[in-house]
Amino acid sequence: MEKFVTLIRTGLETTVLTAHSAAMDGHRRDLERMALMVGDRSELLSEIRYAYLTRHKVTDTAERMELVRLTVLAERMFWALDMLRKTLNAPEDQAVAA
Repeated sequence: MEKFVTLIRTGLETTVLTAHSAAMDGHRRDLERMALMVGDRSELLSEIRYAYLTRHKVTDTAERMELVRLTVLAERMFWALDMLRKTLNAPEDQAVAA
């Protein structure tokens, strides 16, 4: 599970660094990268979670709950970063609806 946690953390760190760059510099390419990285990732993370649990035959309840907690938190982070991307991408006079 440690490797899985590291991969999720690395993905989130990369996305946050791209968001920081987009927010600070406003480069179109950073916003385009963010569009590919964020958004509704609930289905994808659900598939990853299922694949991990199946492949590694995780039966320990605490480990299963930790995996669910981690992937749900990642889903929320990706969603929040997508809202940030939309805000950065919108003209200043337009509000972004969640």
